[in-house]
Amino acid sequence: MQEQLFNEISAIDENRLLNTSENDLYEYFVQKFRIDVPELQEDNIEISTSEVDIDVSRDFTRAIIDRSRPYYVKGTEVEIYVPFEGNEKAFGIRSNFWSSDPPRVLHLLVPPVDDSKLFEPV
Repeated sequence: MQEQLFNEISAIDENRLLNTSENDLYEYFVQKFRIDVPELQEDNIEISTSEVDIDVSRDFTRAIIDRSRPYYVKGTEVEIYVPFEGNEKAFGIRSNFWSSDPPRVLHLLVPPVDDSKLFEPV
């Protein structure tokens, strides 16, 4: 998006640039390239869990003799749905100092949990 903004500013017609107030140009670009920060709808978060088989055959901290075949252990998959309002592109915005390999959760291995105790009042 930054590149699009730069390209559009660079391509402004000379007459338009000279005959438009700075404030009007500013307002135009703010409205065109504005990204509304998402607002999480925390009251509508949904969490679900399910028991799954996890292939640990490539986990070299485990004593597995035949790694050419899957070796499954039971685990709990937790899915969290967080609805939001706003522009989803904001989730991809990073500062200039960012890693090309940001942290991410692909699979979170958690011991089995009794689902009935997940939402007990405190």
